[in-house]
Amino acid sequence: MVTCAQLDVPIAAKFTVTTFKISSGTCPEPCITCPEPCSVDASITWKNTGGVAGQFEPAIIINTIRTGSGIIKTLAPNQTYTEVFTLTNLPASGSPYIICPDPNP
Repeated sequence: MVTCAQLDVPIAAKFTVTTFKISSGTCPEPCITCPEPCSVDASITWKNTGGVAGQFEPAIIINTIRTGSGIIKTLAPNQTYTEVFTLTNLPASGSPYIICPDPNP
């Protein structure tokens, strides 16, 4: 008789945003209106909610334009990483800026 084998297939790395806030000295939280020229910090925390370690590049998307941090981060399962993106001298645009973390499944 042959014994059965157990095979574990963990869930792939998955990076989930757990905290996303925009703030500055002139724009109290939650910062939704900022006088021109607007400068704010966008703080984003990602967590690997998968079952194995994985890599990603922290980035921010502003009105469809992606700006990465230029570094690759490796996170173990349940590990978190926080990056602060400083946005300086944003001019009045006539419509709101759409700011999103990336990755953001």
